[in-house]
Amino acid sequence: MALLILNGGYYLYLQRAEEPLSAENANSGEQVLEGENGVTTITLLSEAVAAGKAQKIEQPVKVAESEAVKAEPRLCTSIGAFKEESEALQIQQRLMASGIGSEIKPEKVPAASNYWVYIQPLPDRSRATQKYRELKAQGIDSYLMTDGEMKNAISLGLFSKEKLANRLLEKHQSRGDDVALKEVPRFKFEYWVHIKPEDRELFGKELWDGLKESYEFAEKHDNLCEDGIATTR
Repeated sequence: MALLILNGGYYLYLQRAEEPLSAENANSGEQVLEGENGVTTITLLSEAVAAGKAQKIEQPVKVAESEAVKAEPRLCTSIGAFKEESEALQIQQRLMASGIGSEIKPEKVPAASNYWVYIQPLPDRSRATQKYRELKAQGIDSYLMTDGEMKNAISLGLFSKEKLANRLLEKHQSRGDDVALKEVPRFKFEYWVHIKPEDRELFGKELWDGLKESYEFAEKHDNLCEDGIATTR
């Protein structure tokens, strides 16, 4: 009985050895048994595939779509520039009445420079005070700088027109004062109304023409959106 079980097990072993190899086994490099002329030998799977005794099944490679669809650039609309925030608020309210959302943003822009005339800093506080008193005694408006980079300098005036500043400069030069003129940059704020991108299609020509009647100086900028608003420059 034991001999019968042993022979049956050996028969099943040989039958399994002659089955075609799957792609997974063929790629694994494991060993298999071959039956040839009643002799059992051990052969590597890679050698069996090369000899045509095993079949390598190619699995299709799945290529995932990794490229995201690029969103098309959006246009944003801005209206301005307004000198006063109250004007921008009026525009915002009129847009709101038409169901259009918007946001008001101030922008810092260069303004006309001022021109400062002053006497150069004197060596020490004592001399600066003496010079300041002399000017006061002569009825010349001035201001003594007591700290900062211009410490011990004496301010003679700040002008919006360079011509007037130069006139005062020449006057003090003729007196023998060590005077200088410095251009002082100035800035101001202007206000822009930025229409929300999702409401831009609601802002039609008729509405824009109505706004222009009230604010002839206003401009409408349609530019690429930057953080949800249009660039105004």
